[in-house]
Parts: sequence; C-alpha cells; structure tokens
Amino acid sequence: PSVFKHVVYVIKENKTYDQVLGDMPVGKNDSSLCIFGEKVTPNMHALAKQFGWMDDYYASGKSSAEGHQWTDAGMVSDYVEKNVRAWFRSYPHRQEDALVYNKAGFIWNHTLDHGKTVRIYGEACKTEYNKKKKN
Repeated sequence: PSVFKHVVYVIKENKTYDQVLGDMPVGKNDSSLCIFGEKVTPNMHALAKQFGWMDDYYASGKSSAEGHQWTDAGMVSDYVEKNVRAWFRSYPHRQEDALVYNKAGFIWNHTLDHGKTVRIYGEACKTEYNKKKKN
C-alpha cells in the first residue's frame, strides 16, 4: 500500500519555476529571475513550503496546447506535433478530442488503471474518464 493518500498536481501555465518560486531558499533556482515572488504568490509559496515542489521538471511544448499534452501525458500525439502550428489559437486542442490523444493515455488513465480515483478542477479535458481498454 502507498504512503500517499492524495496527490495534488498543480500546473502553473506559462510560468517558469524561477519566475514564481525563484525566491525560495531551497531548490535549484535563480532568484534574479523571480517575478512573482512570495508577496505576489503567497498560496503557491505556502503549498511549496508545506508539501514539496519539482524544480527540475520540464514540459517541452512550444505552445500552450502542446505544453498541456506534454504535462498531462508525457508526450504528444503525432497529430498534435504536426498540426499545432497550423491552428495555434483557432483550434482548441482539448484533451476530449480523440485526435489529440496519444497511445499511452494521460496521467489520469494510468491512475484509474491502478484502481485509484481522479478529480480534475481546471485542465481542459473531460471530467468523466474511462480506464484504458484491455486488449
């Protein structure tokens, strides 16, 4: 059994670690890059102090739509990789569109496959999930 009761995964879109938590006294940071320090982001800082943070985690998407795919699935589908520039802002790239799914599924699919539950409070995707089909 796991020692964890819950996992809370917070995504700070369009911000770097250093921009928000660069003023933290621990971690691999560059305080000269901190724009939204503790005075501006007290809740984020409180979460980081009480729980933990990942200061060396990267999502390599070049745009928001692509970045969410990397963040939520660890990879992007061939469809997204080839077409993200064609739409840039006009196509929503929501994870409920089957064309953007990658074969591995999203982190919530993996969670469900292991008998756990999922709640999503803001990511652009369906709020009802199915386990991956077993072949």
